[in-house]
Amino acid sequence: MVFDSKVPLVSVGMSVYNGGKTLRRALESILSQDYHNLELIISDNASTDETAEICKEFASRDSRIAYYRAERNMGAAWNFNHVIKLSKGKYFVRMSHDDIRAQAYLSKCVALLESNQDAVLSHSYTAAFYGDIINVLTIITHDSMVGIHCPRKRFIAALKHLPASAIDGVMRAETLKTKTRLMENYISSDIVLTHELSLYGEFVQVPEVLFWRSGKAVLPAPQEIYPLYGIGKKIPKLYYPFLTVAANHAKSIFRAPLSILCKLSLLIYLIYHEIQIITLKAIFRAVTALVGASCPAFIIKIALSVVINPNVHLQKHSQELPPAVQPLWMLLNHRNLKNSQDLQLKLVEKLLKKVHGE
Repeated sequence: MVFDSKVPLVSVGMSVYNGGKTLRRALESILSQDYHNLELIISDNASTDETAEICKEFASRDSRIAYYRAERNMGAAWNFNHVIKLSKGKYFVRMSHDDIRAQAYLSKCVALLESNQDAVLSHSYTAAFYGDIINVLTIITHDSMVGIHCPRKRFIAALKHLPASAIDGVMRAETLKTKTRLMENYISSDIVLTHELSLYGEFVQVPEVLFWRSGKAVLPAPQEIYPLYGIGKKIPKLYYPFLTVAANHAKSIFRAPLSILCKLSLLIYLIYHEIQIITLKAIFRAVTALVGASCPAFIIKIALSVVINPNVHLQKHSQELPPAVQPLWMLLNHRNLKNSQDLQLKLVEKLLKKVHGE
């Protein structure tokens, strides 16, 4: 494999498991980049579909591809970390088997990182779609993170308004490998990694859609996600993912090169943030369980203020969105999906009538 030393090498890591249905499209979108100095590292987590055949086919046609296959499923976190450890580039970017990047994605993101040595992550606007790529549900940005030079303020901004698609951006490999803990075996470990990166440098952004992210109609329950990390393990009876995430945020704060006062300030804010969310969720669920759509408008407004993210711009009316991207649905007890959706629509309609004085 021959690399061009004139421009930085970008390592694209694809950790895949049974991605055969959309894999060709994803591979073509990376290999057709106008930024040619890249390596594509594929780690196949013992797929049982046509993934291996497709990867071997593409690897035989393009020398930039290095294909590795695990003998058994090692878990999502291991697979993600594996491609990072195998990478050689100055920059690293994760590629999922069902995502798509425009031809200019890498060249524009790398240019931003090269011109800003304080930045650790670069990304473009993200178009989140479901099913067909033309069915764009939301445009996701990192507007709330851009231009913040203080690590404390960046971390708080990430806590307030999760930069959900940042994990798919182009990252400075040295920071990723030597400063962070990479992915670990618990739910939402990618969120913790994103927040940890914010403590080490700025997030920069290409203000145009160059990345399309495939979404889900329904968010999987923790019982479904847990086995992806702990292969063969059942979720413990007393397991609260948000507590695990909060504890690991605290660990990131302790590890960061910050002053004692700054660390203490962040820990206090983290505790306040978690208590606020837990309390509001509990109140909202209790009230809606008792009175349903008769829930007072001011409680609905408070609940929405917690889950609505200014970085997420809806492209459709709420009635047209699948549950996974309907804000209030995430706060409701959605064991009964149909009831949760119906209740959410009634609550939103009530709030809109209140706002418009109908």
